[in-house]
Amino acid sequence: MKISLYKVVKALSEAMDLISNTVTGHHKKVAYISLKLAQKLNLSREEKKKIVLAALMHDIGVFHLNQRFSDLTFDKRDNFHAEVGYLMLNDKFPVKEIPEIIRYHHQEWRLDNDHVLSSIIYLADRITVLTNTDREILTSVPRIKRVIKNYIRRRFWPEAVDAFLQLAEKEYFWLDLTSVDYINNFIESYSYLYEDKINISEIYEISKIYGHLIDFRSPFTATHTEGVASIAQALASSQGFSDTELEHIKIAGYLHDLGKLAVPVNILEKPGKLNKREWGIMRTHTYYTYQVLSQIEEFKEINEWASYHHEKLTGEGYPFHLKGEDLSLGSRIMSVADIFTAITENRPYRKGMEKEKAKKILSRLADDYIIDEKITSYLLDNLDYYMALRETIQQEAASNFNQFKIKVEKAKCLADS
Repeated sequence: MKISLYKVVKALSEAMDLISNTVTGHHKKVAYISLKLAQKLNLSREEKKKIVLAALMHDIGVFHLNQRFSDLTFDKRDNFHAEVGYLMLNDKFPVKEIPEIIRYHHQEWRLDNDHVLSSIIYLADRITVLTNTDREILTSVPRIKRVIKNYIRRRFWPEAVDAFLQLAEKEYFWLDLTSVDYINNFIESYSYLYEDKINISEIYEISKIYGHLIDFRSPFTATHTEGVASIAQALASSQGFSDTELEHIKIAGYLHDLGKLAVPVNILEKPGKLNKREWGIMRTHTYYTYQVLSQIEEFKEINEWASYHHEKLTGEGYPFHLKGEDLSLGSRIMSVADIFTAITENRPYRKGMEKEKAKKILSRLADDYIIDEKITSYLLDNLDYYMALRETIQQEAASNFNQFKIKVEKAKCLADS
């Protein structure tokens, strides 16, 4: 499988916008302004590709909602999340320059600054923030121009500001920003964005990054995604999946909870039973996973395996209420893997179920035609193996998570000093 890197980044960028309605379209607007500035500055084709990819992910280092809101204040100077974004992507993203561009996208301009693409994104990001008001956009233009000019040379690259001021004279530039659909169409009209293709191993690395992004929002679930992905792959192997299918189902495992970016952290971390309103919000996450992944045609199978993990064979699951005959073997495996991992893993507010209790729960669900009986029977016949596999995988994931947290804390200390 070869997929356009742009398509993968764009879809997953939209997943980040699920965190809050306040920031919906933020990454796309920054990408649009960055590309328009790049055109004015006569940057190369390759530089334009890089600037779009980086702009679409520039806030990937923001894990918590409160930090995201604070960063959308013009005068907020926060290099911390940019450094975290770099740490997440470094040595993992297929275009090696992208993590560096993101790392410096809040660095103020200096004469010796050689991070030109970062400087363009910084300016585009701050312009986008200045448009986030209740005022009609054209009436805001004089204020935005005044603010940007006030910081020329102190914060922004002068040549990029000159390019912006030329664009700012044209009403269309501002009106384009009011339509995310138009922005999408404009960016995608540049066919060269689709030239860079990534292979399955590179897709796997990107899916792993975004799987971690989901879990890092809530320490309560910091190893859940890794557990589900590995258990699903092991179960699929037992059912005779090909090597390619095994790679696909692990990718689906990493992406299965992508839609939880739309669920507030206080609901994700609630130790007790969710109330009716909270449960309604939680039930949206598989729908959003499906919508985001639907944008990548080549992900059709991966999308189904990822998004149907809360469907039930009886047709009483969510969000599509699919019945047994509509659910593929991969989707059934993902459902069993998700439930098994969820009930047996430790959470801060409760211990995971012991083997015998987990066995009773899974057996009852299979008997009630909620999950696949054949897959469940195989798992239960080999329960010791799967319990040990989950524990090993999640211990390793927890260790990696803790090492990453140490790097993040160091970055925070440097940012605060």
